[in-house]
Amino acid sequence: MRLRLVDLDGNEPLTEIAGAGPGIGYRRLDCRDLGPRLRLWTTRWTFRAFARRLDAAEEPEGQGPVLTLFGSGDYHHLTTALLARIDEPFTLIHFDNHPDWVRLAPRYHCGAWVNRATQGTYMPGSSFKILVSLAALRAGLLNPEKTYTCNGVYRVGNHDFPCHDRAVHGAIDLTVAIQKSCNVFFYQTGLDLGAEAIAAEARRFHLDVPTGIDLPQETRAMMIPTAQWKKARFKESWTGGDTANMSIGQGAVTITPLQMACFAASVARNELWTQPHILHEPGRPAQRTEPIGLTDEQRALLLKGMEMVTRRGGTAHLLTDGLGLTPLPMRIAGKTGTAQKDTPKGKINFAWFIGFAPLEKDRKSTRLNSSHT
Repeated sequence: MRLRLVDLDGNEPLTEIAGAGPGIGYRRLDCRDLGPRLRLWTTRWTFRAFARRLDAAEEPEGQGPVLTLFGSGDYHHLTTALLARIDEPFTLIHFDNHPDWVRLAPRYHCGAWVNRATQGTYMPGSSFKILVSLAALRAGLLNPEKTYTCNGVYRVGNHDFPCHDRAVHGAIDLTVAIQKSCNVFFYQTGLDLGAEAIAAEARRFHLDVPTGIDLPQETRAMMIPTAQWKKARFKESWTGGDTANMSIGQGAVTITPLQMACFAASVARNELWTQPHILHEPGRPAQRTEPIGLTDEQRALLLKGMEMVTRRGGTAHLLTDGLGLTPLPMRIAGKTGTAQKDTPKGKINFAWFIGFAPLEKDRKSTRLNSSHT
């Protein structure tokens, strides 16, 4: 068996990968020993934009994986996933029995070696608004003419829920709400939908169960909360505030990065479930699952908003307008998100980006997650 690490042009292996763990130590895995079915792909622009050194992290909260799923054609042959942490740009992490092991070993004990793509669970933040949009479109609640008014804050019960940037967006439709990531729009959408409808949509996309990727120890700790769950867990009733938080991907909602990458792939494929694989099987049948259930008009509306996210005025405009990054030469559909968590050391922000590109064909779905204090 042989491990091949190749770039998107199919060039020679870029580097080797090593395996390590407590009581095992580092050892280099010979590329000739691991098999032609396993193929880890890299993307030059992803590495250039988001490379991080493992040894720069002192706490587990300072780490976040870049995860990319690759498909071909109509995206029904989804075959590979990038699950490695990033060391230097254009390389995958590799270690030998070098002296740095002594320096890096403590990182294991603070969580730096956890496979966060499959074992970490996080609030998805505003990236979850795409799922709420899907539920509302299917329910007939949203259409091209439907607007909600954002005054910068929305009152639920006796509590004021602010928009994410304290902005006043005015009367806006779905496309602008996605572009600007307007919390107030989605508070109102979620409350009109109801928490059970949101939870049911999440279950339709399999966000309440592991992805089943062919890697060990994938967590089952993801959570799509319901009123029944809260009553059983906390002996408390569900409130409108719970629904408002759920509508923007906060509160008790927790999902793995791999699940969100698969969700983005499913939206790209216009189907409900995407099975990720690390093993490359040329003869594997194309994936076909149940369609999402949007009309052509509804799907066009959703994708328009997601593309506006990556254009001038959107929350991820840096991807295409060249302000700070080399603009990517393709149409990109995406959604940003930031979820906050209180810890003994202070508030932590979990930053998300999900998306797929190009919009027309040969799509790749990406889920980027990072966190900082």
